[in-house]
Amino acid sequence: MNRVYVLAEGQTEQAFVRDVLTPCLSAHDTYPSAVLLGKPGHKGGIRSFDFVQREISNLLKQDADAYVTTLFDRYGLPADWPGLGDSKLKPTLAEAHATVCQAMHTTISATMGSDFRTERFLPYVQFYEIEAYLFAVPDETARLLGNSVLASALHAAVQTEGGCEDINDDPVTAPSKRIMALFPDYRKGKGMNADLPRICTEVGLQKLRDACPLLNMWVEQLESLPLG
Repeated sequence: MNRVYVLAEGQTEQAFVRDVLTPCLSAHDTYPSAVLLGKPGHKGGIRSFDFVQREISNLLKQDADAYVTTLFDRYGLPADWPGLGDSKLKPTLAEAHATVCQAMHTTISATMGSDFRTERFLPYVQFYEIEAYLFAVPDETARLLGNSVLASALHAAVQTEGGCEDINDDPVTAPSKRIMALFPDYRKGKGMNADLPRICTEVGLQKLRDACPLLNMWVEQLESLPLG
């Protein structure tokens, strides 16, 4: 059995791990559990990479047989984040993603020292808000949010931007802002009534993976972890 700690930025990400990711990965004898960044009640986003680095290092040290991964959005990351500046110069989403993740891995591995098994850290940074997953199957999202007519607006956003993971991080047109403009009653968070985990569970992880190459790559990495 593999234990995987997922250091997550917020409650919606925590719910996604709990309700969508864990049930699917358990079939591979891998059990992710979300750990919220910071102390209980922490708000205000990510202050610095040093702060995150300490959290990652502590998780790696407290359970020497477990893996640690991350679930953050590139939008809003602090300027001291490894690879962030270089990633913004890359021509493709895949290259930008690889630049950030490789830089994170190099930094954490150096922090942990020469005895560290580097395969235990699996950095992952989304280049979009987690609400981008709601654009993976527009017809289902619109139906589950109570207005099937608005599916056309979700389809249009995906077609205009080039894919779910390409929907931009502009403060006005970010995925969550688009969703809330169309569906004002959209509920964020991790509770039983929160919309994102409910919709993603209904749609199914495979359809999300089909629409989101970066997500698919991350899940494949977690599925292929060797059993101890």
